[in-house]
Amino acid sequence: MHIDLPGGASAELRDAESLTGADQDKYADAVDAALEVRRREAEAAAIAANPAMMPDPSAPPPRARLTNADMRGLRDMVLGEMITAWSFPIALPYNSAARAQLPIYACNALQEAISAHIDALNGESGPKEATTAGSATTSSGESSSPLPAAPPAS
Repeated sequence: MHIDLPGGASAELRDAESLTGADQDKYADAVDAALEVRRREAEAAAIAANPAMMPDPSAPPPRARLTNADMRGLRDMVLGEMITAWSFPIALPYNSAARAQLPIYACNALQEAISAHIDALNGESGPKEATTAGSATTSSGESSSPLPAAPPAS
């Protein structure tokens, strides 16, 4: 997939349809790893707040949220896998060091270009296709619209 970037640069990306289950597994493993780090941090903070209290091994693990830094790492991982070529004088694969050298508008355009990739990696099933089965009107001519019919003119 060819994309033109602001400032006259361009990039070639794999299409979202080219993603495989292995790509999704790698992404999910990276999410799990980042969440595990955040869970450990939450456990350590709870122990530090009350050192006399012993953790309950049967209690569910503390809730964890990904940070912006975690999300940047995931984004950079996906861009590193998806960008196959570009016109920048920076060696691929894409990574945070490459990002540090790119113009901000090119970074934004690249991030936008992988939104369908991220959706697919997160488990979305893809674009919905319209179906043509059935008819929009009944045999009596009534509309299938969920809106109420207009009142008759007086």
